[in-house]
Amino acid sequence: MPSTLPTAELVPGEALGLLACSDSAAERGSQVAESGRRAEHASPARQAVAANRVPPVPVPSAPVQSAAVQPAPVQPAVAAAEEESEDSCLPAPAEDEVLHRLAAVREQQGVSQRTMARRMGIELRRYKELEDPTRDLRLSELRQLQMALEVPLIDLLEDRNALSRPVEERAKLVKVMKTAVAISEIKSSPRIERMAQMLKEQLVDLMPELLEVSGWPQFGARRGPSAMGKALCQPIDTSHLGLSE
Repeated sequence: MPSTLPTAELVPGEALGLLACSDSAAERGSQVAESGRRAEHASPARQAVAANRVPPVPVPSAPVQSAAVQPAPVQPAVAAAEEESEDSCLPAPAEDEVLHRLAAVREQQGVSQRTMARRMGIELRRYKELEDPTRDLRLSELRQLQMALEVPLIDLLEDRNALSRPVEERAKLVKVMKTAVAISEIKSSPRIERMAQMLKEQLVDLMPELLEVSGWPQFGARRGPSAMGKALCQPIDTSHLGLSE
């Protein structure tokens, strides 16, 4: 592009510099115009790259999994085995095992079955089912029965007045030994004496402590010399009998 400035008024060196600048500006303008024409005929992808923009690449969307972990299904055989193992830890009561003393305690208190059913607010048939000694009662049922009978809860489960089994068996064996000794002390036939002696030996084999047990007393306890004095100190009033003096 020719310069519009008059070169006659400028110094020769300055005029040459202005001409060089105008020539370089003209070259840059022609290059920009050429690049614009090429950009118009270029593909959209190249245009985006030229503009420093990369078109988004479509990515197939993957199914999003839920954050909650679903529990694995339990096999029926495994579940049954687990239930059997849990049940085997607890011993099952026997069918004829006595589990409570509800009927005995009710009779001791003098309460009828109908009264118990009315106190608990249930039917008579339902209460009779609870009174079954082989029924495994729940803790809530035992609590209701205890409140209806007004007795300690332990009395419904065991007899506190009864002796323990070893002590009770020993007391029975002592009674049998006393009977055997009393039979052997009675004058009888040799056959009965031999049987009584054999019975004593068998009882001693079961419990060696029975060797020192004596027989039943044949006579009552003898009164000492002071027994008569105690009787005189406690006279009997016979005035109400109407006896003549």
